[in-house]
Amino acid sequence: PALRARAVERLEQLARRAQMIGAPLIAGPVHEAYAHFPGPVTEEEWARAVETLAAGAQRAAQHEVSLMIEPLNRFESRLANTIEQAAALVQAAQEPNLGVTFDTHHAH
Repeated sequence: PALRARAVERLEQLARRAQMIGAPLIAGPVHEAYAHFPGPVTEEEWARAVETLAAGAQRAAQHEVSLMIEPLNRFESRLANTIEQAAALVQAAQEPNLGVTFDTHHAH
């Protein structure tokens, strides 16, 4: 719980900074720790990721900022390697300011 709370606080901090410079969104691997691979994704980890993303999106909305999940290749991410996986996270979180961005460099 403490680690997820820090993640939500970090997303809000980024949203606050984005708002200060007039940026309407934050795009990138906001859905998980970068290149951290403790094993296959479990249902519990998926649920915690969805919960944390929803809380982070709610905080970002307070600053009129959207969060955009960027799927990364399997060497950099395990929760969202494809557009479909990122979209599933977004659909599960059900927050209007949470979406997906597509970076062709990471689309393998």
